[in-house]
Order: sequence, then structure tokens, then C-alpha cells
Amino acid sequence: MRTLWQIVEDIANGSLSRWAGYRLLRAQLRAARRRSR
Repeated sequence: MRTLWQIVEDIANGSLSRWAGYRLLRAQLRAARRRSR
């Protein structure tokens, strides 16, 4: 899975739509929270 920064860079470069990037970020955060618990 992509790192947070790769997703952010993709959004900044315009290769990812904001909506798609937002969805990816949400999934990433959810997975990170599950790991830390």
C-alpha cells in the first residue's frame, strides 16, 4: 500500500483526484489505528 506521503504527492501532482486521495488517506489512517491498538 502507498505511504501517506506518496498519496499526498500524487494529489499535489494531480495524478490522483482529491476524492480518490481522500479515500486512500482515510483507509490508511484506519489501518494505522488498527495496528497501533
